[in-house]
Amino acid sequence: MKFELPRIDKKEKVGEFPDKFNQVMEKLETSINEFDGKIDSTLNSIEKMNKRLEDFYLKLIKIFGIFVAIFSLILVTGYNISIVKGESTTETVLNVFYFLLPLTAVLLIFVLLLNWLRKK
Repeated sequence: MKFELPRIDKKEKVGEFPDKFNQVMEKLETSINEFDGKIDSTLNSIEKMNKRLEDFYLKLIKIFGIFVAIFSLILVTGYNISIVKGESTTETVLNVFYFLLPLTAVLLIFVLLLNWLRKK
């Protein structure tokens, strides 16, 4: 914004100058107040965005933590699965099923947890 400061003209009386000066100062004050309001709203928006970003990173850390736990569970479970040469197919399938049942339950909980975190 451009402000013109009042000047005393040769045509004007000296008594009119304070009135014009006061008008310009009032305009300047309202402009400064408007600018202050814009700065405050911008700062509030930045604070809200920082809070949302912090929440995002917290959720991301939780998801990666759960992923690492599940991946380690998969590795541990997969190591225990063994196929014995003399077993029947049914026994082998049941053995694999017994080892993978807890893993399946944990994966189900993981998927439900991800859905819950996404909704928040």
